Amino acid sequence: MVKREAEVNGVSDLRLAMRHLTVLACLLVVALAAYGQGANGSITGTITDPSGAVAPNVSIEVKNSDTGAVFQSGTSNTGNYVVSVPAGNYEVTVTATGFKKYVRSNLVVQAATGTRLDVTLDVGAITETITVNDRDHHGKRTDPAAQDRKRRNVPPAGYQGRYQSAALHRGRQYP
Repeated sequence: MVKREAEVNGVSDLRLAMRHLTVLACLLVVALAAYGQGANGSITGTITDPSGAVAPNVSIEVKNSDTGAVFQSGTSNTGNYVVSVPAGNYEVTVTATGFKKYVRSNLVVQAATGTRLDVTLDVGAITETITVNDRDHHGKRTDPAAQDRKRRNVPPAGYQGRYQSAALHRGRQYP
């Protein structure tokens, strides 16, 4: 009879230990998730050539203007890229063979957000540089679809054709 009580207490102690380990593991997972929500943001976008075709395997360098930290990345086969960086002020340099080097300064990245930067490369030598300094548009967000329409000279949705559009929107010109 004594032996049976020890086994019951042994199982009970084992269950208690397992509960403690489970609670500890849950707390660790929650702490790691909270840590991941920290001070990082990202810069994402698509790199295209002048015809609008995506530019794969393009080199991207992101430099923190305040600390000097440099982050290297590149585009995928679909011309897309994502660079995870701490919040701050950045300079983005895009280089590709056969195209002018593109430099964008004063790009502000905020914590836990994505900042979009789509780039259209111009044909030329890498020694030629296009510099964009955006001091006037800090934090200004625009609709990516509107930017795409403007870049590609595409009318907004609902546009049915030259003659039908003229009847519906007399005097209106699309950029």
